[in-house]
Amino acid sequence: MEHLVVMLPVLNEALGLAWVLERIPYAKLEAMGYRTTVLVMDGHSTDATPEVAQAHGVLFIDQHDSGKGSAIRHGFREALDLDADAVVMLDADGTYAPDEMTQLLMRLGNHDVVIGDRLNGTIAHNAMTRMNFL
Repeated sequence: MEHLVVMLPVLNEALGLAWVLERIPYAKLEAMGYRTTVLVMDGHSTDATPEVAQAHGVLFIDQHDSGKGSAIRHGFREALDLDADAVVMLDADGTYAPDEMTQLLMRLGNHDVVIGDRLNGTIAHNAMTRMNFL
């Protein structure tokens, strides 16, 4: 069985995090051959984010630095330490439907990276800044 790490960078996302964690398709992932670890990278939340993560029994790490970039770097290092075979990164605000990660993983095959597109290739003019487009 391959080891999948689902990485969730968070900052004050208690409500969104609960929604996302409750929708991770563990049974489907197991049927696909993945043992799943959920890793919540917290940028010093002041709401109930840590308690939500703890209540769901996921791996919770309070970042040393703040910012999403730091969370992602630290999260990938942590995934390597956990001997992950694959990493899926989701936003904890429900931007991406967690059950769609199975579609990404089906396309992984012999590729190093698979990127999803929540916009399906279309976006209204000026709906997102260049910085947020990443």
